[in-house]
Amino acid sequence: MLLPEGEAKDFLGREFLTWLWFYGEQNNWHFSFSDGGSMEYGMDELLVMQGSDANCMQKLSGPVPIKSPEAQVALLEGKKVSTTRVIFVHGQQEWTFTISGDNFNISSLKLISPTTSDIEERFAELSDDLEQIALLIDKTYNTFLKVRLSEEWAEKTLPEMKEWVAQKAENLD
Repeated sequence: MLLPEGEAKDFLGREFLTWLWFYGEQNNWHFSFSDGGSMEYGMDELLVMQGSDANCMQKLSGPVPIKSPEAQVALLEGKKVSTTRVIFVHGQQEWTFTISGDNFNISSLKLISPTTSDIEERFAELSDDLEQIALLIDKTYNTFLKVRLSEEWAEKTLPEMKEWVAQKAENLD
């Protein structure tokens, strides 16, 4: 999609990752899909928060950076998640990966360990695993978009997110 010069393209991805954090804390890190499926997820090891000034960001790493006071303050300053390390658990499968909200690049994706030494079967197993995680990411983002592009965003979700951030401010005291 072509956008006029100077128009920001990254806001939706950052909103998505910030909403993912909010949604996780509000729903005990459980995600239910409209098709009846569900998954557990978390954010761990890496959290990059960025405001409107591209030169000013906070990079937090270590166990559960979303619980750090620095992350809470970044939210209070209006910063959004620009990159994070995510864990998705669906059934017996677990994937970890880093996702950038600015361009939706996925990196460091950990797939299953193939159970066979046959090269074609290994390829099929890894391909199936990649397809499954891609579907989960798509379903999660589509759920976000349904909320973000509806009246529910302004009427319900955004006020709830603002209250969530305000509660974090109270917890800092």
